[in-house]
Amino acid sequence: MHPFFVGHLGSAIVLGALAGTVVGVFARLEAAAYGAAFVAGGALVSALISAIGRGYNAPAGRLWLAATLGNPVFLVAILLLGSQWECFARPGFNDRCLLTFVTVLLIVVCCLAPCVGLLARWWSWRRS
Repeated sequence: MHPFFVGHLGSAIVLGALAGTVVGVFARLEAAAYGAAFVAGGALVSALISAIGRGYNAPAGRLWLAATLGNPVFLVAILLLGSQWECFARPGFNDRCLLTFVTVLLIVVCCLAPCVGLLARWWSWRRS
């Protein structure tokens, strides 16, 4: 398997579990398993989409962009963030803004997972 694929998917599982654990503090602890499965599913789809064209040997910027924008979890999180704009406009925190916190956390996780995949690709090229 290509190092980008392994790094991207592996980090998505770990980061999704961590994000689910953070959310689980507010909700339930089973959220870690759900978060890992949810984010890993999106990362799997985005890794397969980013393999189209030049594949995993594409330039890093294009590969990161394809992997990030090809992630359905990222796209849904952007849409949810747009619908929760009033949480950014008003000071304070209420129960409705918990979804905004989760959405921002998902966006960060979806942006970091391809970066780990790119680091894994760079590391494997450096070693060979």
